[in-house]
Amino acid sequence: MNGFALSDITDEQIRIMAAQIQTNGFVCLPGFFTPEEVNEAGAQALAITEEANWEYTGREGSGAFSGAILEELTSREEFSQLCHRLCHYQGIRLRDPSTKQVLRCLTGKSGLKHCFYFHYDSFELTALVPILIPSQEPSGELFMFPNARARRRSYLVNMIEKFLLERRGAQTRAKKRASSDSLRLKLQPGNIYFFNGNRTLHANGEIDPRFIRATMVVHFAETYHDHWIRKLRRGVSSLRA
Repeated sequence: MNGFALSDITDEQIRIMAAQIQTNGFVCLPGFFTPEEVNEAGAQALAITEEANWEYTGREGSGAFSGAILEELTSREEFSQLCHRLCHYQGIRLRDPSTKQVLRCLTGKSGLKHCFYFHYDSFELTALVPILIPSQEPSGELFMFPNARARRRSYLVNMIEKFLLERRGAQTRAKKRASSDSLRLKLQPGNIYFFNGNRTLHANGEIDPRFIRATMVVHFAETYHDHWIRKLRRGVSSLRA
């Protein structure tokens, strides 16, 4: 990566960034990636979408893809340290300072099913990297209710809230409220956006199914990593793989 020197970010700047996440709900580092890197990642996202016959598709883990943005970012110690300090200056005690990397390509009718799905992440910090964003409206804006809840330390409480939030009525109410009472971010490829995933209710808006909305999400520090239910679910998933 050449667009932004992580090593040049001072400790005081990271303190300010953490404060912005607390007060504004997010912080953006503009021009994090060079145009060449964005184009490279966009070409790869397009190829992945074509393999899926222009329907929704996604990949998980840095080993699932290659390229400057899609592979290198989470392996860089400077990026991990940035995420760690953004949490530290918000008073977040980390149980598991590791990352989970997900590429999502929304397009076609199946892509519409993933629009306006409001949820909380099971990680403390979320870094969103736009790769392909439609120039036409609707472009899949990020809808956010910043820091809408207190940090959920209890995995069981989080599971109950997740179950209730997934009900159709709850999703309908969240979508209706979002039209007038949410923070809306029009994403710009090349930038990177940080917010508290565990506390911020969020969803991507609608897209025109003829186009692609491709983003990479990097989740940092799983909140419930050491809970026995999470360990059991991970074990079951590994057996199915």
